[in-house]
Amino acid sequence: MRGGAQAPCVDLSRRLEQRKLSATQFRLSMSRRDIAHHLGLTLETVSRVLGAFKGEGWIDVQLRHVRLLQPEALAVLAGGCAGDTIGGRCP
Repeated sequence: MRGGAQAPCVDLSRRLEQRKLSATQFRLSMSRRDIAHHLGLTLETVSRVLGAFKGEGWIDVQLRHVRLLQPEALAVLAGGCAGDTIGGRCP
């Protein structure tokens, strides 16, 4: 899963924070099917990854509303560092 579906979550979180919006809660404007198409994945893969992230306690998803519970874990998984999210910086 490294660098796949989690990287857009981390990127979106960073962009929202830069706009002075919540970096940990947002509404997805795209459907899971659209997200899969955009990332070059199958719908099943996107659903499975989101389910796995939810099972790990990293995110909470209610329809299109997403809350990042552990953004640092997602940043590390995406190939960044734990300080790469929510105002932190990597060396």
